[in-house]
Amino acid sequence: MHSGNIWLNYDGQISAINYKSPATKVLIEQQKNASILWLHSSVKEFDRNIINSSTKDYYIRIDRQADNSMRYAAWENNKSTLEEPSLVLKEGKKIYEGSGGNHKYVFINEDYKYIFYVTVLGKVNDMYLEVYKSNTRILRQRVE
Repeated sequence: MHSGNIWLNYDGQISAINYKSPATKVLIEQQKNASILWLHSSVKEFDRNIINSSTKDYYIRIDRQADNSMRYAAWENNKSTLEEPSLVLKEGKKIYEGSGGNHKYVFINEDYKYIFYVTVLGKVNDMYLEVYKSNTRILRQRVE
């Protein structure tokens, strides 16, 4: 499927480049293979890594799976990613907020909802995690 090699916004600025040269594809695969060496066996399978970030208390990794769903894995900051993650959530969704590129990743685990926000328009590279239990926010931590 072709979605256009280059996307421009209304001001003529580049908003996305969808083309990947053969050399770029090799580099992406090499990076993926290198990152797998530092992951617990339970989270080594993924299509593409999307987020690697740390908050005050957690190291968070979000990966796109082969079926295009998202997987959330979190470790306490004092743990190695070679250890089993404290929490793994599957079948998350990426949700865009408006046309400026801001988006969030949403994962649900029974009464809990984990939302990882990525702000592109506004404060550049502003990311944070919110956790809700029964629609009450119980955690909000900015990426450090």
